[in-house]
Amino acid sequence: WFGALLDDVQLMRGIRNSVLIGVGVICVSVPIGLAGAILLTQLYPRARSLFYTVVVSPVLTPGVIIGISTLVFWDRIGTAANVGIHSFLYSGFFLSILGQSTFISAYCMLIFLARLQRFDRTLEEAALDLGATHQQVFRQILVPFLRPAILSSAVLAFLASFENYNTTIFPISADNT
Repeated sequence: WFGALLDDVQLMRGIRNSVLIGVGVICVSVPIGLAGAILLTQLYPRARSLFYTVVVSPVLTPGVIIGISTLVFWDRIGTAANVGIHSFLYSGFFLSILGQSTFISAYCMLIFLARLQRFDRTLEEAALDLGATHQQVFRQILVPFLRPAILSSAVLAFLASFENYNTTIFPISADNT
């Protein structure tokens, strides 16, 4: 039956579309989650709780609501920008990636926060005192330390995207996943 499965064009197209959307969600969610986690560790405690609440709130929102609101929001943006219906703003892939990334990036951020709690800030301070730039500190100290979290958040983002039907069904429009 595997031959019949591989010969089903519509099923294979749907799997390919799901994989492409999953890769797109990884490319959007992991950097946003990393940026949010780094920002959250730099904020004052009072601002930290407010920022945390705002960033994690999409996780609590039902997927159907996120899917419909993504479709409506980007339709309004497309109308305001006066672009045609064949623009990327109306692409089902683009809208599905953005819709899913709104809450999957919060999951990624939580993974990064868990890893950053064990990070020794004196390593950054020592590198800066020795003349390293902020970019060098990020690339040579922070990214190697976060590598396990980056890989695990990428896997989580892909799997969460692949199984997320509710957020995908509305923005994907006529395409199949």
